[in-house]
Amino acid sequence: MISKEFFPKLFTLASIQRWNDHLRPIKLTELDKQAHKMMIAYVLAKSLTLNNNDNNHNSDLKIISNFNWQRLIEAEIFEFIRNMVLTDIKRPVFSFLIKHKKDEINRFIFNSVQSDIENIPGGFYDRMVCYFTDDSYASTEKEILELASKVASLWEYNLIYDLNRHIHNVDEVRGELSSKIEQNKYASNLSEFSNFINLYGQLRFQIRWARTPRTPETSVLGHLLITAIITYFFMLETKIKFCDKRIYNNFFAALFHDLPEALTRDIISPVKSGIEGVEKIVKEYEKEAIKLHLLPSLPVSWHEEILYFVEDEFDNKIINENKKIKLTALTTGTGKSSYLLDEKYNECKFNPLDGLLVRVADELSAYLEASGSINHGIKSPDLEDGKNKIQEKYAKTNVANVIFLDDFFS
Repeated sequence: MISKEFFPKLFTLASIQRWNDHLRPIKLTELDKQAHKMMIAYVLAKSLTLNNNDNNHNSDLKIISNFNWQRLIEAEIFEFIRNMVLTDIKRPVFSFLIKHKKDEINRFIFNSVQSDIENIPGGFYDRMVCYFTDDSYASTEKEILELASKVASLWEYNLIYDLNRHIHNVDEVRGELSSKIEQNKYASNLSEFSNFINLYGQLRFQIRWARTPRTPETSVLGHLLITAIITYFFMLETKIKFCDKRIYNNFFAALFHDLPEALTRDIISPVKSGIEGVEKIVKEYEKEAIKLHLLPSLPVSWHEEILYFVEDEFDNKIINENKKIKLTALTTGTGKSSYLLDEKYNECKFNPLDGLLVRVADELSAYLEASGSINHGIKSPDLEDGKNKIQEKYAKTNVANVIFLDDFFS
């Protein structure tokens, strides 16, 4: 069981400012960088797929040698945790420290989070230890994330470059990032995705809870990664062994579920729910905008998957005989909804996606955003109302038999 104290720590990265020795026109946070990095890793890994044109949902997703999607997801979470513990260390300094004090740094990371995550079922903590201590473990996933990290960093640096031309080594920093990207053997696969990378990156400019002051501020981009991480922990905590495609779908659906907001901007919940018909009209507008502006930036063979993630994003669904089917949630023995698909669909061939589970993670992320600000002393009626409504909704609700929800709100 993951400790409830761990979840607020995820927002540490929302307070860590990147390039804080440079002039910056906007806040550039580590949380946003990590979210952008994971999206780029998705694009990179997809581009390396050997069977991109295979429409068989029973595909085992085999791509480059020794690659595994779940390992990539966990690798990002492990690196997220490391950055959460070590906070703001410049990359050259970090590389120097790893070269000379790797064992001591790893021990510090493990000791900092062990009590929070060592009891997560399935050996999550042990795999994290292996990730940082065994260079051969998840080597391909590490390469993909390393390249994705460089691309996300260069994207940020290009935003601030013109304002910092007078700063020492500014051209050297940009040149070194560009050079390392170009030298990576996978870099050529990214050139055709620049528009999509830019579009997704724009979500860092949109701040959540637009009507109220809040600290730390979080963007739509950072919110997506927090939602995806919570979704993944849900899947580990429940007693069900999720099939590979279900893990993949749930995590990346969470990571992309607000992607249409890059085209429409965030429309706050009181407006969508308070004015009759607005939510339906917004959804129709989003569908049209996705077709005109989002899908053309991706290979045609990816369109079906992206639409599966972002349309009807909070519905449980499968694909059977090439048809998308929406499903109600499985009911537990107590008569309460588990928010999950019926287990008879827990097979890759059904392309299962637990949209209701993603919705729970999305709302718990919003709860953490509101309660975190209130705990820091920055509160408003909107924040308190949002927090209370989410707590009332889930405090006594069974969600996939996940134990940590029992005391999440206490």
